Amino acid sequence: IVLSPLRSLIFDQVEALKKKGINAELLNGDLPKTKKNKLFKELEKNYPSIKILYSTPESIMCNEETRVVFQDLFKRGLLSRIVLDEAHCISTWGHEFRPNYLKVKNIKNVFPDIPIAAFTATATEKVNADIQDILQLDEHTQVFESSFIRHNLNIVIRSRGSKKNDINECLSEIVEELDVKYINQSAILYAFSRNKCEEISGVLLENGIKSDFYHAGLSAKKRNEIQTKWLDGELQIICATIAFGMGIDKPNVRVVYHFNLPK
Repeated sequence: IVLSPLRSLIFDQVEALKKKGINAELLNGDLPKTKKNKLFKELEKNYPSIKILYSTPESIMCNEETRVVFQDLFKRGLLSRIVLDEAHCISTWGHEFRPNYLKVKNIKNVFPDIPIAAFTATATEKVNADIQDILQLDEHTQVFESSFIRHNLNIVIRSRGSKKNDINECLSEIVEELDVKYINQSAILYAFSRNKCEEISGVLLENGIKSDFYHAGLSAKKRNEIQTKWLDGELQIICATIAFGMGIDKPNVRVVYHFNLPK
């Protein structure tokens, strides 16, 4: 069982696994009744064909209809592991804290003796300690860490200036890079405010760059639409607040601009 805090993230990963020939499915409260019934029937079999079942913390801990399914799999000895993806969301110190994700804190009591793995790319020592405390992990827990310094990434800091001319010059440089250096490749630009994302995207569009903006002020439908266009290569760049990015899996992202210094 893989638990993830974001429904869009679950959907992307399930689709990617299916393309790789791995039988994966998702189970959450939003699933249409016919799909849900078909999935329940499969999971009732002595040996279900599903290898990886994605779900949300609410489905496994709170939703009575789906909770029963997980309990049944557990009683029949069909659970080999529970994985918590984007585990920093459990921690109040994590940059994406989600109160609903805290519901997994009793998971060890509900599914005793089932191995639990928690994965994140953004755990500071404080977040790490918090995750271990919330999940009641003891000293026998194995922790695997790697450095966030990745040798295939290049980090460059440039002085931008804050005058209008400086900003225009900076945007001209970005346009040129997208046009020449990163032609036919993907980019993300992060800005601090929603207005700034919209403004910069407008400037890029005026300069012939296929761009759109993404922030929490847009409807879920609109956000999905923009994300899909970017994933499919219809957009070269997305100008976004930090509402965008968790779990994005795109092989040709070649540059990420931070227009403002991140928090």
